[in-house]
Amino acid sequence: QGALNSLIGSPLGFIGSERGGELSNKIRNSDSKVILIDEFEKADTDIFNFFYELLEDGKFTDLTGNEYNLNGYIIIFTTNLSKENYKEILPPPLLSRFTLKSFFESPNYSEKQAFIEKRINNLLYLYKKEKLQPEITYEKIKNNLDNEKIKKISDYRVINRIILSALTKTIDEEKNE
Repeated sequence: QGALNSLIGSPLGFIGSERGGELSNKIRNSDSKVILIDEFEKADTDIFNFFYELLEDGKFTDLTGNEYNLNGYIIIFTTNLSKENYKEILPPPLLSRFTLKSFFESPNYSEKQAFIEKRINNLLYLYKKEKLQPEITYEKIKNNLDNEKIKKISDYRVINRIILSALTKTIDEEKNE
């Protein structure tokens, strides 16, 4: 119930009820008609049931009695679940309310290399723009990458951390020379 209260507000009389919920506040204060629900697999049964009813009816009533009609809205749910296991986590009645399901493939090695090249070049541009010292090169950063680790992972956030670590190592090496 706590997660649901956070989303649509606490019942009248409860501390914080006048603040409303995260979803109801965003709808009230934004002109956007797109709602992004990130990492939906972490939601509990109350949240799944809430979104089942919302997708069924197209509207919801917050705990202060305000009704929100989401006709014309696009709701995007993201999850880290795979094509193989999402049906085990998300309830079938809720899944039947989703209009489109899209699955992303893990990047291959050449796609990861293209990301790495673009990210390093972007970081170098920012570094040089600030006229920071010592001078560093693309090749030196690339040589400090953990390529074996990069081959095994698919998460670009982790790859970005590896790139930043290689950048830091390169700067430290150049300062010590």
